[in-house]
Amino acid sequence: MGQGVTYRKIKGDPEPHCNCKKCNYYKECRIVLAVALAVVSLCLIAVIVLAVLLDMSSSDGRATSAVLSQGPPLVPSQGLPLVPCCPERWVGYGGKCYYFSTEEKNWDSSQRFCSSFNASLAVIDTQQEKDFMVRYAGLVEHWIGLRRDSGQPWKWVNGTIFSQQLFEVSAEGNCAYLSDVIVSSSRCYFLRNWICSKPDAYTKGKEHAMERD
Repeated sequence: MGQGVTYRKIKGDPEPHCNCKKCNYYKECRIVLAVALAVVSLCLIAVIVLAVLLDMSSSDGRATSAVLSQGPPLVPSQGLPLVPCCPERWVGYGGKCYYFSTEEKNWDSSQRFCSSFNASLAVIDTQQEKDFMVRYAGLVEHWIGLRRDSGQPWKWVNGTIFSQQLFEVSAEGNCAYLSDVIVSSSRCYFLRNWICSKPDAYTKGKEHAMERD
């Protein structure tokens, strides 16, 4: 009788058992942590980029301010500004700079004020120039550079005889002022706002260059 084979189950340590719920929890934690780190990294990158852009913008602003403080660029051959240039609080139009006052003086004091800026009370050369001044001045009356002595013709402050083909001066005063529609006149000691005018830097430079030629 053959010898029988006996099978016996060997008892040992039990096979490790995996807690599926715990594993899933750890996986979810790792995913959340990875996403959080990615978001933080993107935020840091955005902050760095923004700081660089702000620094570049500030540098450009300082450079632009430095250029503007030096005045307009000049034409190398003539030493002229490339664009019209008027002082601060002056308005440029048609090759001239204009100053519209916000206070009142008599005609002579107004002219002295303009002279202190190498200008004069406004001289009007064209109808377009007059229309511009009327629009800008609004309803406020302003002295202009037109005056006459008793019994004499009207003269501009630059010595030019006034031509009534440009416009008429109403009333019987000796100093002219610009109103909302017309040019009128009154006694010179009355107080009014005033308008100064002078050639802008570009136009003045061209005139000097032509004189040299």
